[in-house]
Amino acid sequence: MVLLTGVVPAAVTFVGLLLVWRLNLAKPKLPIPWANGIIVAVGYCLGHAFAQGLPSSLPATTAEWLPLLALAAALLSIIDAKWQPPSLWVKGLWRLAFSLVVSWLLVFPARSFLGVGKALVWMVVVAVLMALVWTVLHWQAERQTGAMVPFALTVLSFAASASLVIGHTAAISQLAGVLAAVMGATFVLGLLNPSFSVASGITAVFITLLVGTVTDGMFFADLPAFTGLVLIAAPIALTVVNLPAISPLPRWQQHAVQLFALLLPLTVGIGWAAYQLGLPQL
Repeated sequence: MVLLTGVVPAAVTFVGLLLVWRLNLAKPKLPIPWANGIIVAVGYCLGHAFAQGLPSSLPATTAEWLPLLALAAALLSIIDAKWQPPSLWVKGLWRLAFSLVVSWLLVFPARSFLGVGKALVWMVVVAVLMALVWTVLHWQAERQTGAMVPFALTVLSFAASASLVIGHTAAISQLAGVLAAVMGATFVLGLLNPSFSVASGITAVFITLLVGTVTDGMFFADLPAFTGLVLIAAPIALTVVNLPAISPLPRWQQHAVQLFALLLPLTVGIGWAAYQLGLPQL
């Protein structure tokens, strides 16, 4: 199963990303960096299909929406590549609109046991946080190319998978593991290509799938809300590298600070889940 849900999606994603890179080198006047997001989304869909299958009709559960939302996020990320609005806030607004759609599909169904009012509040909270993290992560990824940001997002995906196991949802943990696998492919490409950036369509897909898996654990399993919110907000920690005290440091020291800044909240979040629920029985 690990081969089908991990190795195969990662390999397909890596080959696709490699082909786009080589095509961009061969035809520099016709760049298609936004295709990277589509490739990552397809890689995830492949792993999702191996893990849980794909719905034959309209999705009946929140998890079944994830492949469609990943593909939608990848297609909409073309806006980031083609559209140049007057300010970052304009892009933030359309990201908020998409985040509300995601939250409506993945969080609002919890109204059956939360009540409509509380479900609406959570829907808005998740959507606003998703749009904020998406915008900040995209901003950082545009400024930091190479392997560090993909590596950090791979670590975050593994942390989400571990948290979901603690939250008593092994099935959704497996989907977060698929996300970790495809993000691992972006990390390998970042090692090979120092100019590679996950801002090329991948940030939209990543944040959509992170929010999708984490909120499923929050509202339809036992993942503590605090842990879920920490996981979603964690990419903001990567911006620590822009602080005046950090930016003059050598590159490896900057990366070490970024990794520490990411691991600190993840450790707290996972530790809180383990404290509340106990560690799973192996």
